Amino acid sequence: MQPLQEVAIGIRARFYENYRKTIQKRSDYDEEAILSGNFMAHNGDLRTDVALLKHGYLTDNEMFYELYGILIENAEKYTSRYTILILILLIY
Repeated sequence: MQPLQEVAIGIRARFYENYRKTIQKRSDYDEEAILSGNFMAHNGDLRTDVALLKHGYLTDNEMFYELYGILIENAEKYTSRYTILILILLIY
């Protein structure tokens, strides 16, 4: 469940920074934490979704295929950070 920890921390950090920004008592809020947390909360996350499906927290394999274009059975080989970096470089 390691990928969930990174996502949860990013989303909670976003919450704290947004609160800091909203109450305007502190001007030293971290805009990068807000943007990063927004990305984690609102975009697909192959590593997290694989972990959720693998452990039964998500069960819709068809939706997974629609989102990522790969079967859950084949997805784990694409979840290493190195593989994801290579795919991003190839796409862009």
